[in-house]
Amino acid sequence: MDDQDIKLLEEKLDSLVKYCEALRLEKQDLRNRLNEATAALDKMREERNSIRERVVTLVDKIDRLGDMAAGSIQGNSAD
Repeated sequence: MDDQDIKLLEEKLDSLVKYCEALRLEKQDLRNRLNEATAALDKMREERNSIRERVVTLVDKIDRLGDMAAGSIQGNSAD
C-alpha cells in the first residue's frame, strides 16, 4: 500500500464515520418523535375515555327522563 491508498482509505473511513454519526442523530430524532407521538396518543385515548364516560352519563340521564315522562303519561291516563 502506498501513501495514496492509505489516504483514500482514510477518506472512506472518515466518510463512514460521518455517515454513522448522521444515522445516530437520525435515530435519536426518530426516537424523540416516537415518544412525542406515543404521549399524544395516550392523551387522546384518555380524552376519548373521558368523553365516552360523559356520553354514557348523558344517555343514562336521557333514558331516566324518558322513563319519568312515560311514567307521568301513564299516571295521567289513569286519572
